[in-house]
Amino acid sequence: MKKGPADWLEQARRLHKAGDLEGALGLYRRCLEIRADHPDLLVMAASAAGALGELDEAERLARRSRDIRDDQVSNLTLGRVLLEQGALEEAVRCFEHAAAGPAETDAHYHRGRALRRLGRLDEAEQALRLTIGERPGDGAVWNELGVVLFVLRKPVDATEAFRRSLTARPGHPNTLSNLGAAYLKSGDQEGAEEAVREALKSTPEHPGALATLGALERLRGRLAPALDAWERCIQSDPGAARGWVGLAGTHQALGRLEEAGEAYRRALDLDPGNEDAVAGMAEWLEWQGRYEEGMALLEDDVSGSPPISLVRARLLRRLDRHDEARRLLEAALPRVEEDLPLHRQFAFSLGDVCDGLGDFDGAWAWYSEGNRLAPAEFDAQAHRRQLGRWDGLSAARPTGHAGQGVIFILGMPRSGTTLVEQVLAAHPLVTACGESPALGRLAHALAAGESSPQTGEQALAEFAREYMASLPASPSGKTRVTDKMPLNYQYLGLIRAALPGARIVHCRRDLRDVGLSCFCTDFIDPELGFSRRSDWIGDYLAAYDRHLQHWREPLGQQMVSLDYESLVEEPETAIRRLLASVDLPWDEGCLRPEEQRRIAATASHAQVRRSIYRSSVGRWRAYAHHLRPMLDRLQRADPGA
Repeated sequence: MKKGPADWLEQARRLHKAGDLEGALGLYRRCLEIRADHPDLLVMAASAAGALGELDEAERLARRSRDIRDDQVSNLTLGRVLLEQGALEEAVRCFEHAAAGPAETDAHYHRGRALRRLGRLDEAEQALRLTIGERPGDGAVWNELGVVLFVLRKPVDATEAFRRSLTARPGHPNTLSNLGAAYLKSGDQEGAEEAVREALKSTPEHPGALATLGALERLRGRLAPALDAWERCIQSDPGAARGWVGLAGTHQALGRLEEAGEAYRRALDLDPGNEDAVAGMAEWLEWQGRYEEGMALLEDDVSGSPPISLVRARLLRRLDRHDEARRLLEAALPRVEEDLPLHRQFAFSLGDVCDGLGDFDGAWAWYSEGNRLAPAEFDAQAHRRQLGRWDGLSAARPTGHAGQGVIFILGMPRSGTTLVEQVLAAHPLVTACGESPALGRLAHALAAGESSPQTGEQALAEFAREYMASLPASPSGKTRVTDKMPLNYQYLGLIRAALPGARIVHCRRDLRDVGLSCFCTDFIDPELGFSRRSDWIGDYLAAYDRHLQHWREPLGQQMVSLDYESLVEEPETAIRRLLASVDLPWDEGCLRPEEQRRIAATASHAQVRRSIYRSSVGRWRAYAHHLRPMLDRLQRADPGA
């Protein structure tokens, strides 16, 4: 028997239900050649075409259906097509017409999706909660509500919504990625990592999960893994600005300013209004001392977004407009429950502007708030034991000249190491390579593998070879290379044993000023977790001071100590002594380190662009009553201090 339209329609419905959309749409089209104005047929054909991405055809079919029968189903179908096309206002009107009848719940859900994309977030939340009232076990609706709550800066509520979604859809990668982002905003780094790692198990190149992983690794100070995550995010989704912004920020943290600028420009090309890209580019200009350019970039922005307000305030502070910066920060300050990491950055910036205004009690309160919100731990006894373990690896007597040409610049963070590096970088014979992690990495590897005294000399020789191979090749005519990793002070014994040809510049500064400066700095390196509490700082400084005293005599002329106070009080005298101690001839350019075009990728990036100044000497006195736990520990460690 010859088949007719009724048979074609029945077969099309079966194919549609089975997921064969192309086959179903082909049969719907044949039916429409005969019954072109059948509204149910038009709706089914529009649904199949929309699911296949044939949106123009889907819209035409859905409009014909609504013209014939302006009912709930036709409006819902047309609204869904318009939503996919981005015609959001008309889509909302369609869903409002459809919100009466059996499909009311679907209409509320899709209206919530459209309202979210329009930025009408309160209305979106209301629509989605109406949907959940009817479908409390619908994972897709809970996920959509979570996204709305996240954008509304309610990460804790968003977290609960994503969890409810995962109860209905265990292991759903998009929801796991969203959950990770919400955990990160609320300050739960462990929860964030667990969620995104789970998402990446099923979808290894999920761009959202990789973006959260990149942000998490950078927040933890693990810049190499962060860079890898952002690069994978871009490969997976090259057209999204967020990947380029994350990549730019990580390059910037690594001191790769050229690469950072290029990535920010790519992000802005993709999304000119992206607030993170705009803020990031302005901060990139700030790092280079281009404060007026940064302000000009932000002058047309009236969004009042916290990321842009934060960078604008930092630029105002650099321009000595502290009152304006304080008012701006206080007005835009996000609540802790809205965005814990960003609130922490605001706290440190408010501490800086209060300090600049002479409001030292206010500054201390804000610095304390920032440190309180930073995940950190420090065990003073464990730290002292670790220093002893490093010393135990360096019993061998130094021989040979390994390390010749290397200048280690080390000491406590905030002791002037960046300034000394800039001074030496101004010398025509010196290549400055910044803070190399190589020595610490090799020390840990040696500690893990060294067990036999008979192999000590061979192991140290290999240690020296690997370290020297890690250094960048110096341009022609350069005979010295600096390694400015402050915490290399822990490995003084290893430097003496394995790299006796290297020179060491120990940057020394009043420990009270060092301790205060550490507390006032939002370090990302987990090794600097001691800086979060005054008592921890005191314990750490005491151990550091004992360690340096222990190695001062054995190192002899291999190490010179340079006092920060002497450097800023009598720069030429101190710099002449410094150059002589590392066998470099005098060069006038070393007196003007601020003229260096290289960028310091440290917390001192702004200070080193100024000529040598002494205003930070004795700064601790303004905070003496707040620093009592630190001062007491230093006094106990050195009663004569």
